[in-house]
Amino acid sequence: MLNLFDAVSLLVIYLLSGLLGQVLVLLSDVVITALEFGANQMQVQNEIFFEHVMELFSAQTVETVLVSNLVVVLLYWLAFCRRRETLRDYAGFYVPNVLSVIGAPFAGVALYGLVIRVIDALALPRDLMEAYNGEMEQFFGGSLALVLVTALIVAPLVEEIVFRGALLRALQKGMNTPIAVLISSALFAVVHAGPIQMTYAFALGLLLCFVRLKSGSLWGSVCMHIAFNAANFSPVTDAFVDKVSLMVAVFVCTFMLACVGSKKAESY
Repeated sequence: MLNLFDAVSLLVIYLLSGLLGQVLVLLSDVVITALEFGANQMQVQNEIFFEHVMELFSAQTVETVLVSNLVVVLLYWLAFCRRRETLRDYAGFYVPNVLSVIGAPFAGVALYGLVIRVIDALALPRDLMEAYNGEMEQFFGGSLALVLVTALIVAPLVEEIVFRGALLRALQKGMNTPIAVLISSALFAVVHAGPIQMTYAFALGLLLCFVRLKSGSLWGSVCMHIAFNAANFSPVTDAFVDKVSLMVAVFVCTFMLACVGSKKAESY
């Protein structure tokens, strides 16, 4: 029961971090709007003022995600300061096998191509696809520098620390590994908006858990996750999206490499 409480606590910290990130960004928007009103010598009327604030806040999806993830790291670090074990060791940042960190990025890119191919082949309802494309455009429509930092570094790193690192380990201490993997992957899917994203996030979560467990290090799943996100920006993915057999072959081979363990890496 204590181990499950540990898992719940880690999840609550992650969810609260998201809310706190939104609050911090919203407060910064209030300050920015107030300064703009003052600089333009505009009379502050509540309705107009908060309309400007919410307009600014709604356009800052990537900023909110970035701040929320940074808050996660801070709160997790503070929580583990009171424990004998460091967050680095608990999450599994052990020395990986070289083959694992070589194979993982290629597996991530190939997997992204397969996901896009499956989405196209399913011919999903137009309203569902429009909602999905709208969500993607809202996130990737911000500052390119912030999008790249968030999508390629901060978000995948933090999500691996949480879902394939600390949370998965805590769940394993309270239940058998397959159930822990399913729960971790399901929670990872839930925090992604929209049914399309949630579906492939669940599948991605399962594969990332497998890499983490087999390789004995979190670095393998981190590299694969970063590459999966990076494929959004790569024209190479578009060139190979119709070559399904090639992508399957590349994914299978490189995924096997990503799962190669290291004698220096500690397993759960």
